Amino acid sequence: MDMALDAGDEDAALVAFAAGRQRDLEEVTSHAITINETWSELYNELSEAANDLGLDPGDKFDTLAPKLPSKEAIFNQMQSDINVYGQMR
Repeated sequence: MDMALDAGDEDAALVAFAAGRQRDLEEVTSHAITINETWSELYNELSEAANDLGLDPGDKFDTLAPKLPSKEAIFNQMQSDINVYGQMR
């Protein structure tokens, strides 16, 4: 994993991280989540989703996805100063 990151190949490092997670290699996964903060967040989300075995995938999505704004919130937002109609020529 470190050699892949040193070479600039983040995809290969992610493959090593995924392989370590699939094979339950705690040293690999703990090293990966200390290297990259984004990977740490990803690992935490995956662990949280795996612990909710009683929920179906739709319910898991509803718990992890951000809430949609209401109609009132959408219409009450400040409009930007960009004249989009004037640019459509």
